[in-house]
Amino acid sequence: MFFRTVEREGRVHLIKKCRNKLKCDCLGDVFSGIPCRHQIVIFIKSTVDFILLPFNQRWCKDFYVEQPTILDPDDLY
Repeated sequence: MFFRTVEREGRVHLIKKCRNKLKCDCLGDVFSGIPCRHQIVIFIKSTVDFILLPFNQRWCKDFYVEQPTILDPDDLY
């Protein structure tokens, strides 16, 4: 298990590794769907893999794979 604290402006945030993702006690990633600034600091300053950053699936390229649509030309009008 990975534990790290980030101190900024007198506040200390605990970042831990849980289920192969970084979790921060500020819960910023839960509300926005992208990693919070504390998780990004850990990613930049430590040797943490990119895959550990908690991105919501809607922000990933694979989420928007186009599905081929087959339309009957008679149904258009």
